[in-house]
Amino acid sequence: MKKVLRPIGLILLSGALCSTGQVFAADGTPETVANIAQQKKQVTGTVTDAFGPVAGASVSVKGTSEGTITDMDGNFSISVAPGNTLSISFIGYVTHEIKYTGQTSLNVTLKEDTQTIDEVVVTAMGIKKEKRALPYAMSELKAEQIQTVPVQNVATSLYGKAAGVQIQQTAMGPTGGTKIQIRGINSVEGNTRPLIVVDGIPINDTDSNWAGRERSETQQGSALNDINPDDIESMSILKGANAAALYGSRATNGVIVITTKRGGESRGLGIQVGTSYTYDQRAFMPELQNVFGGGDKPYFTTNEDGQNIYKGDNYRSFGPRMDGTEVIWWDGVKRPYSPQPNNYRDVFKDGFSNNNSISITNGTDKNSIRLAYTNMNYGGYLENFKQNKHNFSFSGNFKVHERLTFDASVSFNISETKNPPTRIDRVSNYPMPRNEITQLWKDHYKNDEGYFLTDQISNISSGNRDNIIKYLMWQQNENEYTQNRERLIASLSANLKIFDFLTFRLRGGTDRYRDDKENKEYFTKYSDPSDMNSLEGSYRKEDAHYQKNYVEGLLMFNKTINEDFDVSANLGISGEDIAESKVIWESHGLKYNGMFSSNNNKRDPKGASRDKVVNQGEFLGAVFASAQVAYKRFLYLDLTARNDWSSRLTAGNRSFFYPSAGLSFVFTEALDLPDWYNYGKLRASYAIVGNTTPSIYFTNSEYQYGSFNSSIITNEFKADVPPTNIVPEKTYSWEIGLESRVLNGRLGLDLAFYTNKTKNQIITVPVAPSTGATGMRMNAGEIGNRGVELQVTGTPVETKNFSWEGVLNFAYTHNELLSLIDGMEDRQISNPWSAAIFKAVPGYATPSVFIRKWIRDDQGRIVVDKNGNYQQESEFTYAGSAAPKFTAGFTNTFRYRDFSLSVHIDGSFGGKLLSFTNNYLKASGAGKESLWGRDEEYGGLPYYIDKNSNQKIRLDNHGVSAPANALDGRVRHDGIIVDGVNEKGDKNDIIVSAADYYNSRYNRAGSEDNLYDNTYIKMRELKLSYRVPNNIISKIGLQNLNVSLVGSNLFFIYKNVPNVNPEATLGTGGTNPYVEYTSYPSARSFGFAINTSF
Repeated sequence: MKKVLRPIGLILLSGALCSTGQVFAADGTPETVANIAQQKKQVTGTVTDAFGPVAGASVSVKGTSEGTITDMDGNFSISVAPGNTLSISFIGYVTHEIKYTGQTSLNVTLKEDTQTIDEVVVTAMGIKKEKRALPYAMSELKAEQIQTVPVQNVATSLYGKAAGVQIQQTAMGPTGGTKIQIRGINSVEGNTRPLIVVDGIPINDTDSNWAGRERSETQQGSALNDINPDDIESMSILKGANAAALYGSRATNGVIVITTKRGGESRGLGIQVGTSYTYDQRAFMPELQNVFGGGDKPYFTTNEDGQNIYKGDNYRSFGPRMDGTEVIWWDGVKRPYSPQPNNYRDVFKDGFSNNNSISITNGTDKNSIRLAYTNMNYGGYLENFKQNKHNFSFSGNFKVHERLTFDASVSFNISETKNPPTRIDRVSNYPMPRNEITQLWKDHYKNDEGYFLTDQISNISSGNRDNIIKYLMWQQNENEYTQNRERLIASLSANLKIFDFLTFRLRGGTDRYRDDKENKEYFTKYSDPSDMNSLEGSYRKEDAHYQKNYVEGLLMFNKTINEDFDVSANLGISGEDIAESKVIWESHGLKYNGMFSSNNNKRDPKGASRDKVVNQGEFLGAVFASAQVAYKRFLYLDLTARNDWSSRLTAGNRSFFYPSAGLSFVFTEALDLPDWYNYGKLRASYAIVGNTTPSIYFTNSEYQYGSFNSSIITNEFKADVPPTNIVPEKTYSWEIGLESRVLNGRLGLDLAFYTNKTKNQIITVPVAPSTGATGMRMNAGEIGNRGVELQVTGTPVETKNFSWEGVLNFAYTHNELLSLIDGMEDRQISNPWSAAIFKAVPGYATPSVFIRKWIRDDQGRIVVDKNGNYQQESEFTYAGSAAPKFTAGFTNTFRYRDFSLSVHIDGSFGGKLLSFTNNYLKASGAGKESLWGRDEEYGGLPYYIDKNSNQKIRLDNHGVSAPANALDGRVRHDGIIVDGVNEKGDKNDIIVSAADYYNSRYNRAGSEDNLYDNTYIKMRELKLSYRVPNNIISKIGLQNLNVSLVGSNLFFIYKNVPNVNPEATLGTGGTNPYVEYTSYPSARSFGFAINTSF
């Protein structure tokens, strides 16, 4: 293998390749061991290749547990008995064996293994194939790439590391969900998440969204939240339809195949220990102005004694300048009226993440096992927001006969989350006045009797009181909201080698979890137990169960027919049974404060809508097959077929067929090309895959429970007419690609072009109100997407002591709705707070954003109303595509001797983000962008208000005296004239106050002002590592020791959306990833990681 693989081996040094040097428990009797020890001699040596010393090569005594690795100069020292065989190996080289005959020193030269270019990867259904034989694009990430820096949620480690894979975390942080989208959008209303498969078992994965702002509507997280990053050996991302075709009706959005760690092939006992800690700093918060304080007028009001007072009864920051003037506060205390630059920041706190893990491996000739435990502790950005995870895992391979082996993996995860954040959208509406003191609010949110608010603070702005103080202080500190999950993912496989060329694998597994949620809310004020009209306190319990049982049988054929042809074929059958249940009980007030029991319910616990029960299930069965024919190992034909049977569909439509075909041509093996062109492959594939209905009972759900007068349970029709003849969505996909490696492997390229067309789009079509319904669900559309993916790998510099490796990936994706059913012009997907409409429109990207733009004349000039303010059009018009056009990632790894530095940057380009926070920061006067026009210094115009006509009259300069007819005898300095024209086309000359201007223009849910191009480039990860030399750690009994300084989410190199983190959105499903409406901080993390083995 080329020299480029040497640095890769150094990365793996801290992991699996070091296992040869672990301290092992050797077999044999004490006498035998003693005799061998007396015969052993110490031998030293050097391992080199054509370029010089090979660092990190494994040197072991064959058939024993003795082993070591070479240092940076290729040197080694090992104890060996004459007659034994030394084995020297390193990734990318042919293993070299030497029989020891008593030499005191050895010089070994390793030769490159030209066959290692035939990398073996895990593909669909867990089938391993040579990567050179694949007719489609896939990305495989190893453990070292996934865990460059410690993470709580493994999905966040995928940012920018695989071309065509878009990752986006929500504003909830690591305990919330993560959007994962592969090659764009293939469904208008259906699921767009990839299938997640762990050790061959498809697991349940759902979107994670805030359903509302209440505590029962918080995010739960996605499937990858429950998978321990320390347990992952590799992650294969099957991007194209051909790559995922064997998964049939769930493969439209791609597949992520996770393989967990095993015990390995090394004999004896090995122990690996790791710990990491990161300090999570509050970051990416709004830029606030610190010039003007709370109020809606730029001057103080006074009490009857003529003293300046501040009541705090207005959330807006259009008050006087904060110049330190002494003012009587709302609590009666005189204080200087001064800016509080960090008052909103101080509502939150810095957090932390701490991971501790231990794994034990043991291996013999026949068996290998791995036992591991990981504890993750997370402290969030709010008081009492925390999560604790315990993950126990077991995996093993067992050889019970030459022809019969078993392998198993079990992962049990316990997560305990306390007081997770709510959506807090209205905190964006009502930001803290710039002079308010956070600690005062914290001191007054609870009175002496333990109830909500002191008398002094009860009259401040209701916007601040009912949102920031209630949700972020009272609820967060006084109430208790817990989410506990126990999840088991298990897989057991039996492998029977019937003949040398024929193997049968039987696999069974399960994915099951229980969610236990409990909300305990205390009284906000006193409530008499007998007063049924005064409902205080609340107790809510939710108990949800999910269970999937999976079984699969696979017959695998692999045979070399002659010198020219190799044939492999697979025939399988699978079935999965799913059962879900949920019970919710919620009190109707509490009789007695602090007693959280169903017996303490103030009203009848069996009242209508108090108990909610869900029970549902489904079955999916499949028969599948694949075959591959190789000609002289340079031409490969690949075929697959799968037929699914799903209980989600009506009886006549439950069977559906998905085929695929692919061809790959390794032209460097067939053609006479220059020596510098080391490897080249062309590939092409075609496939049909599916996307089943959005929900289990989608095709036969007609009735739903309701209630009348909160006492009588009713049965009623749903608003949508159930479909009668619906079929799955089907994606027809073409892909072509090129792979190349040149200059002795120091430069590599993987290029792919794909085009998808998804037919039978399942859409809710509007129907006439006279039918008694609002819509009918049917197959009513067709969507297409196309794209280009590019990955470039290179080693620009490589010397004896220094190397530089880089990986650049880039993806372009274009989605477009091709057609809808006749008579249907578009399909509205969502209309968040009536601010914008996200639509699917034929000929446009999906989803497209439509907004109400400002009214302009034919020359593009703003047309103001009679009061001199902006006006919006009545209709929503097209404003762009919500989804990004490009994504990219760039990783650089620098190594110098035992030091390494990894830098990872990623970016997203194009697309739209609807940011509510930005509008309301300006409307409230809290944002830095609201300073223009506030007084003379910031460009404000002088004027006075005629006390007779109430008209604003502009003055020539700020220094003139107020005329006699000026209201309050004041000259005002916060005048603004909008740059526009009136309805007659004359230049606007109407002056408005700054407060009125910002309120009129920005105090609205949506306009073209708060729809941003969502382009950003981020410094995502940074890691500086030091591998302590073996001659030091061996003295303390360690196999290896790596110490790292890490950082993640460090800063934006560029971002177009101000004041907010453009990734911190409302959720992962639907159009939530394109909407920002929270003011939570994101984490900028710094810390360390230590990993060792012995």
